[in-house]
Amino acid sequence: MSQKVQTLTAPFRRLRWQLILSYTIVTVGALLVAVLIVAGLIFSRLFLPNDLYTPADWQQATEENVVPFVQPFLGSQTATNSETVSRLLNQARIIMLGRPIFQVGELDINTSITAEIQIVLVDAAGNLVALSSDQILAGTQLGQPVDVDMMPGLAQPLASALAGETDPERLFVALNAGDAIFVTPIFDEPGSGGQILGAAIVDYSALPTQRDVLSNALAAAGRAFLFVIIGAGVLGAIFGSITAGGLVRRFENFSITSDTWSQGDLTARIEDENDDEIGQLAGKLDAMAARLEMLLRRRQEMAVAEERNRLARDLHDSAKQQAFAASGQIGAALALQERDPGQAREHLLEAQKLVDRVRQELTDLILKLRPADLEDGGLPAALGEYAVAWAQQNDIEVDIQVSGDGRLPLEVDQALYRISQEALANTARHSGASTAAIRLVYSEDQVALVVEDDGCGFDLDGTHNGLGLHSMRERAELIGGQFQVKSEAGQGTRVTVTWNAAGQNTLGGQDG
Repeated sequence: MSQKVQTLTAPFRRLRWQLILSYTIVTVGALLVAVLIVAGLIFSRLFLPNDLYTPADWQQATEENVVPFVQPFLGSQTATNSETVSRLLNQARIIMLGRPIFQVGELDINTSITAEIQIVLVDAAGNLVALSSDQILAGTQLGQPVDVDMMPGLAQPLASALAGETDPERLFVALNAGDAIFVTPIFDEPGSGGQILGAAIVDYSALPTQRDVLSNALAAAGRAFLFVIIGAGVLGAIFGSITAGGLVRRFENFSITSDTWSQGDLTARIEDENDDEIGQLAGKLDAMAARLEMLLRRRQEMAVAEERNRLARDLHDSAKQQAFAASGQIGAALALQERDPGQAREHLLEAQKLVDRVRQELTDLILKLRPADLEDGGLPAALGEYAVAWAQQNDIEVDIQVSGDGRLPLEVDQALYRISQEALANTARHSGASTAAIRLVYSEDQVALVVEDDGCGFDLDGTHNGLGLHSMRERAELIGGQFQVKSEAGQGTRVTVTWNAAGQNTLGGQDG
């Protein structure tokens, strides 16, 4: 069950759908609040109390809606079909007085009640002329006197109306909630004071009550509210989709550019030209990338300069000095070749040895500049080839061990190879060791290189004139690796470099 819920909600974890959903909720919520406020203003004035209308209101509504309708039948000099009159009375409706809700400028919004009524028409003698429904005064024949006992409370209002009374208090009788009877006299002339033609008995038994108004109003408002909410939700979703699309495209630009940076290309830029917070963040990230690019370039330039200085120092300390010594031996041989040929020959042999050493030194430097093909054989093969050549040149036994396997980026292989060369060079020059070891350990997302010897070691806290340690540390830091040196007098030296592919290692090691 939880898996199904996660599947259904998975799309809404994406930024685009989260923004669309938030816009839709905000739109619908704002509309809902507005509708509730307007509904509160309207319904507070729409629910009409049962005792809203006074007898004068009933009289006015009856005279405006009923009297003009029935007067022609009572005042007609010709015979009128009572059944026809009854059918017409059955279609009668009465509109009660309107009530204002609110006014907006010149626009007045009012409410009124349309009631279904039953009408009984009698002549001046109280005889039944017509009625709108057989349910009223059931059993009474047309032309016969109306039995007032069949309608409770009718006697007094009917007598007053046939006597020409116009006081609404004497013509009205309220039976119960939503049920009232009003009897209005019908004169031969509009208004009062003329000859009485009869009376119209109006039964308001179908007058809507508060409950009717509430239920009908809520039903109508509910239908309208449903359509409005659906429309608002659709509009909010469309607006959210349009707005979210732009934001998502901007963040996609962030993602693409950051992927390019992670691959080592710091020249890419986000270039978001908007002035909002996202645009400001993009500008800061672009500036950071530019500073990192400049820093990396400077570090590379420093590494190149350091490599040149190291080569210059190596050539000066080894090849140049031996070449100078060989030149001196050749000069001495030239000076003795006629006077003492045997001595001259010894000088030439010594010069030959010095030249061989120069050749070996130059070969070693060339190997350092042009390592074995790391792209094809990988780091283990390159280290093995170099260790064999180094052991032969320096008469020091080397043990190389590789644990696990893996394929590293070329720049990492090159850095580890160079660090191994520098560590072995320091062993040959300074340690007086008889054996050395290289261990290369591959594990998941990580590789560790250890170069150690059994030489004399040195004091890590002392002063070191050479640049070997600094060069190895810098190479490790350039690839994001951790560099560490351990050494004690008489205990040998160990150099360790650890590189983590996940980038979780600490940049720069510490001695000790």
